[in-house]
Amino acid sequence: MQIGELAQRTGTSTRALRYYERQGLLTATRGGNGYRSFDDSAVDTVLRIRALLAAGLTTEVIRRVLPCTRGTVPRLEPCAEAVAVLQSEIARMDALATDLALSRRLLASILLDSGVPISPPPRESSTRPPQVGWNLLPQKVSR
Repeated sequence: MQIGELAQRTGTSTRALRYYERQGLLTATRGGNGYRSFDDSAVDTVLRIRALLAAGLTTEVIRRVLPCTRGTVPRLEPCAEAVAVLQSEIARMDALATDLALSRRLLASILLDSGVPISPPPRESSTRPPQVGWNLLPQKVSR
């Protein structure tokens, strides 16, 4: 399929698809006319890339993890490097979350000390399980 069809089937811009290709995340062959051609598996690959981007991973990290992903559900094939990379990314995100929470408390303190009321931080509902998985992305897939 050509890049326009892949874009339509995945809800992704052609510009993003070209970027994924430049980053080594997506492979295309070139016809005699110079047009990119993708096989049908590219649809699932693009959806996995988008899900991993939405999870906060960089394209460099995705390049390391992508070969161990399968389907459009959050599954990894046993792959020690991917597990290590994702655990490292979770630790990095936990540290960022801690830093952001501290920054929020400091800003709230400044406002409160100035007599400005603030709203409480948003809380996740404890009655609802957390949403996880590739299916969090809006998917525009037509096969």
